[in-house]
Amino acid sequence: MKKEVVVQRMDDVGVMSLGGVCNMDLVQELEKRCQEEILRKAKYILLDCQNMTSLSPTAMRCLLSKTSEAEKAGTTLVLYHLKPDHAKLLRQRA
Repeated sequence: MKKEVVVQRMDDVGVMSLGGVCNMDLVQELEKRCQEEILRKAKYILLDCQNMTSLSPTAMRCLLSKTSEAEKAGTTLVLYHLKPDHAKLLRQRA
Protein backbone atom coordinates (compact mmCIF):
# COMPACT_ATOMS: atom_id res chain seq x y z
CA MET A 1 0.00 0.00 0.00
CA LYS A 2 1.23 3.45 -0.87
CA LYS A 3 2.24 5.69 2.04
CA GLU A 4 0.02 8.73 2.01
CA VAL A 5 -1.85 11.41 3.89
CA VAL A 6 -5.15 12.38 2.27
CA VAL A 7 -6.79 15.56 3.59
CA GLN A 8 -10.44 16.53 3.40
CA ARG A 9 -11.80 19.74 4.88
CA MET A 10 -15.27 20.33 6.25
CA ASP A 11 -15.74 23.77 7.83
CA ASP A 12 -13.57 23.78 10.97
CA VAL A 13 -12.69 20.07 10.74
CA GLY A 14 -9.73 18.58 8.90
CA VAL A 15 -9.93 14.84 8.23
CA MET A 16 -6.71 13.06 7.33
CA SER A 17 -6.59 9.46 6.17
CA LEU A 18 -3.28 7.74 6.85
CA GLY A 19 -2.30 4.90 4.54
CA GLY A 20 0.54 2.41 4.61
CA VAL A 21 3.46 2.19 7.00
CA CYS A 22 3.49 5.04 9.51
CA ASN A 23 7.19 5.84 9.50
CA MET A 24 9.12 9.11 9.56
CA ASP A 25 8.33 9.92 5.91
CA LEU A 26 4.62 9.68 6.57
CA VAL A 27 4.94 11.54 9.88
CA GLN A 28 6.77 14.43 8.19
CA GLU A 29 3.92 14.74 5.70
CA LEU A 30 1.42 14.46 8.54
CA GLU A 31 3.21 17.19 10.53
CA LYS A 32 3.06 19.50 7.51
CA ARG A 33 -0.66 18.83 7.01
CA CYS A 34 -1.47 19.21 10.72
CA GLN A 35 0.39 22.52 10.83
CA GLU A 36 -1.68 23.74 7.86
CA GLU A 37 -4.87 22.81 9.72
CA ILE A 38 -3.70 24.48 12.93
CA LEU A 39 -2.83 27.67 11.01
CA ARG A 40 -6.26 27.75 9.38
CA LYS A 41 -7.72 27.48 12.91
CA ALA A 42 -9.34 24.07 12.48
CA LYS A 43 -11.20 23.16 15.64
CA TYR A 44 -10.68 19.43 15.08
CA ILE A 45 -8.16 17.31 13.21
CA LEU A 46 -9.36 13.75 12.75
CA LEU A 47 -6.73 11.16 11.83
CA ASP A 48 -8.28 8.08 10.21
CA CYS A 49 -5.82 5.25 10.85
CA GLN A 50 -7.88 2.46 9.27
CA ASN A 51 -5.43 1.91 6.39
CA MET A 52 -2.28 2.33 8.48
CA THR A 53 -0.47 -1.00 8.31
CA SER A 54 2.25 -0.44 10.92
CA LEU A 55 3.46 2.17 13.38
CA SER A 56 7.14 2.74 14.15
CA PRO A 57 8.14 3.81 17.69
CA THR A 58 9.54 7.10 16.37
CA ALA A 59 6.37 7.82 14.43
CA MET A 60 4.35 7.02 17.54
CA ARG A 61 6.29 9.59 19.59
CA CYS A 62 5.74 12.18 16.86
CA LEU A 63 1.99 11.50 16.80
CA LEU A 64 1.81 12.02 20.55
CA SER A 65 3.85 15.22 20.27
CA LYS A 66 1.56 16.48 17.51
CA THR A 67 -1.45 15.88 19.76
CA SER A 68 0.08 18.11 22.46
CA GLU A 69 1.00 20.78 19.92
CA ALA A 70 -2.54 20.86 18.54
CA GLU A 71 -4.02 21.14 22.05
CA LYS A 72 -1.83 24.16 22.79
CA ALA A 73 -3.19 25.80 19.62
CA GLY A 74 -6.80 25.09 20.65
CA THR A 75 -7.26 22.24 18.18
CA THR A 76 -8.41 18.78 19.19
CA LEU A 77 -6.54 16.00 17.39
CA VAL A 78 -8.32 12.65 17.36
CA LEU A 79 -6.97 9.33 16.11
CA TYR A 80 -9.67 6.85 15.12
CA HIS A 81 -9.94 3.44 13.48
CA LEU A 82 -6.71 2.49 15.24
CA LYS A 83 -5.81 -1.17 15.18
CA PRO A 84 -5.92 -2.61 18.73
CA ASP A 85 -2.16 -3.20 18.87
CA HIS A 86 -1.44 0.39 17.75
CA ALA A 87 -3.89 1.78 20.32
CA LYS A 88 -2.23 -0.29 23.04
CA LEU A 89 1.23 1.06 22.10
CA LEU A 90 -0.02 4.63 22.15
CA ARG A 91 -1.68 4.20 25.54
CA GLN A 92 1.55 2.78 26.97
CA ARG A 93 3.52 5.81 25.72
CA ALA A 94 1.00 8.49 26.71
